[in-house]
Amino acid sequence: MTGYGFAMASRTTPESVEAPADDAALFRVSRVLSVVRMFGIIWLIYLVTQPLVRLALGVDRDPWAVLLLQGAIWSALAAVGMAFWPRSPFHTWVRISGAGLELSAAGSDPILLLWPDVASVEVKRQGLRSILRVTPVEMSRVQRADVHHGLPRIRDGAFTVDIGLLQPGVDVLRRAVAAHTAHA
Repeated sequence: MTGYGFAMASRTTPESVEAPADDAALFRVSRVLSVVRMFGIIWLIYLVTQPLVRLALGVDRDPWAVLLLQGAIWSALAAVGMAFWPRSPFHTWVRISGAGLELSAAGSDPILLLWPDVASVEVKRQGLRSILRVTPVEMSRVQRADVHHGLPRIRDGAFTVDIGLLQPGVDVLRRAVAAHTAHA
């Protein structure tokens, strides 16, 4: 594996890695939208489980205002903590261009696969998640921008990335992949 040009950073962002072509389209997680989603999910879980726990333990109920406030505080702490966790999905990004496909998953080192080095690429649903699965022709042709955090997850010889939170969206990513793989 060989490196490609970048400015070193503790967590490599797409801005710190030079795009391999001018027509690059960037897909990344929106932190604000993700924190709001995470907050809502955790708050809902808290509001449903807290009365059940109190009932199971036989503890007197707090007023609803206290329950709502506690849920909001715990949800905010968890969502913000997740946003700054180095291996969180908030640090995933994918960039597609005429030259190839770049990706960094959950804080991994960014990799670049030129289109001739890609055996297959697919965007698919796996349960509730959307997955990008990129199979290189051979692993020795994968170019790494950094060697600090490791490669994205590899399963059955393919890089597997959860792309459900990427913006502008999974369908846009699917169309971009299809447009570039049709020409490769």
